Amino acid sequence: MDASLITAYRTAGTSAVAVDRLAPPGPARIGVLGSGLEAKMHVRAIAAMRPISSLSVFSPNRANRQAFAGTFSDELGIHCVAVDSAERAVAGASIVLAAARSYDETPILLGRWLQEGMLVVSIGSTLPEQREIDESVVEVSDLIVCDTCEEVAEQTGDMLAAKAAGITFDHKLVSLNDLLVGFARDKLEHARRPMFKSVGEAIQDIVVAELVVEKAIAAGSFQQTPFGFLMKQA
Repeated sequence: MDASLITAYRTAGTSAVAVDRLAPPGPARIGVLGSGLEAKMHVRAIAAMRPISSLSVFSPNRANRQAFAGTFSDELGIHCVAVDSAERAVAGASIVLAAARSYDETPILLGRWLQEGMLVVSIGSTLPEQREIDESVVEVSDLIVCDTCEEVAEQTGDMLAAKAAGITFDHKLVSLNDLLVGFARDKLEHARRPMFKSVGEAIQDIVVAELVVEKAIAAGSFQQTPFGFLMKQA
């Protein structure tokens, strides 16, 4: 089983659930930072939750961002454009998808680009040494939904940088679970610049892998491995 693909499905599916609760109903305008597997899977997952009216994508590699725009123009039948800067990709978007760390770990998304009503989905920084969003994004976000609050706050480079800059954010953190069961209803109603920040959980990969196995068996699309466990000698 391809672990990278399983993780991509899991990450995108989790983000799509958050988007469904955080984004207003109706067509979405997507600004994408990144053109890799995670970015592609996220666009597909978001499209399952909201109709997408337009898409702008920035990636440092010109050929990659043009190919990305072409892929989703064909898949979704919408206007997709490759742009030459992250700021241009974000401008006018209702959902900003940050799915690409920079090569030198310099943040690729700045708080001053974000307008009221924009939703940020940040999934590219999951370790202390990784950066994706500037600390100013953490500062302007008034609701930060996390799959695992402690890990997001203590193990992602973006949040550690914000903390080092003196930005307090613990009062903004809400778990995805609390969002889904309605415990964060008041915070959600008052949020004007929400963000979903994800680090991922191994248990989610296991659940997705189990679903793949179940569907493969049901469809007859599986092959039994020709080996078993060696027995321990007494």
